[in-house]
Amino acid sequence: MEWDKLQLIMFFQQHEGHRIMLEEKNSRFKISGICGEVNEMDLCSHDLQECALTLSLPEVDIQFTFHEQFMGIHILLENPETGMAELSLPLRWEYASLTVSLLS
Repeated sequence: MEWDKLQLIMFFQQHEGHRIMLEEKNSRFKISGICGEVNEMDLCSHDLQECALTLSLPEVDIQFTFHEQFMGIHILLENPETGMAELSLPLRWEYASLTVSLLS
């Protein structure tokens, strides 16, 4: 399936609370976790939808933002003792390069 912004937002909304997997085609990069609620943010009169993915690792925070041509992914790893970020990794996935699946 070829994804676009609206299709992906609808998928996330329909599968809130379910385990999903996102993979980048032609790559070994993949993320799986529990899909959170899709929220809308107002950034200087520009609406942006975002969603969190909950992993089994509580110190890792993953946020998705849905743009017109791509999905932004921000991976944040915090040190649980200090609360300081040890890794902050922003990524950009084109919708055409995504594979999304529902896990059991």
